[in-house]
Amino acid sequence: MPIQRRRFLQWPAAAATAPLLASCGGGGGSGTPAPPPAPKKNVMVIVIDDLNDWVGFLGNNQVKTPHMDALAAESTNFRQAYCNEPLCNPSRSSAWSGLMPAQTGVFDNWASLKVNNPAAVLLPTWMASHGYEVAQYGKINHVYTEVPLTFPATLPASNLQCSGYPNVNPEGMFDWGASPADETAMPDYAYAQSGIDFLSRSHDKPFMLCVGMVRTHVAWYVPQKYLDMYPIDQVQVPQVPADDLADIPAQGKKLALFQNSHDCITRQNLWAEATRAFMASISFVDSQIGRLMQALKDSGRDQDTTVVLWSDNGFHLGQKFHWHKQALWETTTHVPFLVRQAGAARGQVVDAAVSLIDFMPTVLDITGVPAPYALDGRSLSPLLATPTRAWDHPVLMTNAAMDAQNKYALPNAGNPYDYAVRSNRWRYIRYRDGGQELYDESADPTEYTNVAGVAANADVITQLAALMPAR
Repeated sequence: MPIQRRRFLQWPAAAATAPLLASCGGGGGSGTPAPPPAPKKNVMVIVIDDLNDWVGFLGNNQVKTPHMDALAAESTNFRQAYCNEPLCNPSRSSAWSGLMPAQTGVFDNWASLKVNNPAAVLLPTWMASHGYEVAQYGKINHVYTEVPLTFPATLPASNLQCSGYPNVNPEGMFDWGASPADETAMPDYAYAQSGIDFLSRSHDKPFMLCVGMVRTHVAWYVPQKYLDMYPIDQVQVPQVPADDLADIPAQGKKLALFQNSHDCITRQNLWAEATRAFMASISFVDSQIGRLMQALKDSGRDQDTTVVLWSDNGFHLGQKFHWHKQALWETTTHVPFLVRQAGAARGQVVDAAVSLIDFMPTVLDITGVPAPYALDGRSLSPLLATPTRAWDHPVLMTNAAMDAQNKYALPNAGNPYDYAVRSNRWRYIRYRDGGQELYDESADPTEYTNVAGVAANADVITQLAALMPAR
């Protein structure tokens, strides 16, 4: 079953103890007054929960995402963007702090960044300490505003045998169905509306608006009209070879068959129905993003506001017979990542591998705000300026061993981490027990064939393994 999420209160917009960096005055001599500083650019960040790469602008022709596709047409589309750990809290803690999981100390959904690394600073807090008006609505860093949730009268609504009910709260159940609520009563509608209201007000300082969508996280309860967008007889489920796990090491098979969800789904003949609900959830979120983008245009600030959109991790829908995240394949780790930079070229694509820890340094670079410490990521501004420039910075990803309830990471469990490195061409996975997978993504984007055992690839493995922590 999926990880059950805990609700928290929203953190303060700025920490009272956040350091302010003083600017240095120039030496005298000419008496010519310094030119006024350039106006600071506004920033709007949209974060989506558990959205894999099923969007039109990343090549999916089945899912209807017109608003995100329109944003992509005005943005730089990083087509090979990856999370650094395929789980909500670890991924977001890294993205918002610019630090890898090894630095944040956050490997599960219950760990606290503030406790595990008190020196870490979240980007919204840092921006607030540098003169920005910061507003946050919805799920940002595994923290989200309380909004009443609505559920079908009967639970589970669809997945009768393996939804996790009643041991998992309804909001985190592996279930789906039509929500009895009108669209306007859905949490994501409320989060978008809060963002719209913020944009409609006047602001005497540059702003950073963050809006986090809780869908497409399970449970996939959305208004019926979004389910109606996908007639069940037209839904195409992922194509998975019957022997897809034949060349996967033991630890990979264990992750793939987590709780035997695929067997449970197919036994109930629900593969197409579940896929339909996931796509309906994407289209519901897409509609809310359309509302936000229209409000930005209506505010008159769209030309001086940088918009960034990303998702915290991917999600399997039966690929490799897996139905969750917390694995290190392409589908689990590949995420949308768009940057619509105010006043810059738009409609560009970047095919080099980048990661979510590049998000914070990129925003700081665009806005001219200094970094709070040495960041693990790097600014993507060079790629925003020249999308085709050479860029060879492979992405390191981590997956932690969990306890028997799949909740808490086990940092003292011997070799508790699986790692993956995604370069521009290759994905190399090394499991905690030494098992390996290697995929040539240029020739095998569906990762059907593990070529780790091919002698000619030994040098590739050596090079990529050198980027992983020592065992």
